[in-house]
Amino acid sequence: MQLVGYPYSPFVRKVALALNYKNIAFERNPLDPFNHKDEILKLNPSGKVPVLLVDEFAISESDRIVQWIDEQHPDNHLIPLDSHLRERVMLASSWADQSCAPTLGGKLFFQRVLKPHYANEPGDQQMIDSVLSTAGPALLAALEQQSPKEDFIVGEFSLADITLSSWLRAGLLAGLAISASDYPKLVAYLSRVYQSPTWRTEIQFENTLPLVQQAREQFAVSQELLK
Repeated sequence: MQLVGYPYSPFVRKVALALNYKNIAFERNPLDPFNHKDEILKLNPSGKVPVLLVDEFAISESDRIVQWIDEQHPDNHLIPLDSHLRERVMLASSWADQSCAPTLGGKLFFQRVLKPHYANEPGDQQMIDSVLSTAGPALLAALEQQSPKEDFIVGEFSLADITLSSWLRAGLLAGLAISASDYPKLVAYLSRVYQSPTWRTEIQFENTLPLVQQAREQFAVSQELLK
């Protein structure tokens, strides 16, 4: 089983975390859409990652891949079988993708970390500053209100936790400040998530990557949540 996609993508990370959670061994093929577009197009007509290769069978789109993993390995579901809980998980995961991707992904992590690395040009500083000063804190304030006091979003660890925490890690790496004094419930929740075995495996891997190390040294201010 091979996971295709550069590990800095929160969508790729989402699949890696699902595989970690299920204790499924997999190989990483870190193709990125900036330098390997043609190779990716052969696997996915949209030219996007992640793609999961299983015996030459290609599955694309992160949520579809996680659903496939859950169906093929039904122990410890990431997407609950209970219809009510399932709807809550999918709604929360979709909200995280739609709300966090443009702000923490496109306007912050891409502009500050990925664009200088892959395009060899500086990011839009005005866009970065707007997220750090206004849009980011507004998003964090909303999340603080919704953060569970105990356990995870629907009780058990799920796709919703993976999606949200993946985007927030991107924000953290790019310098988003998430302090316990300002967001106590959110920090407590993220600490539980990031200390889970699923995340510990991924964090240990990511912290060996030069670009992650660079981002932590240059931009990150909430280091406790990145350890």
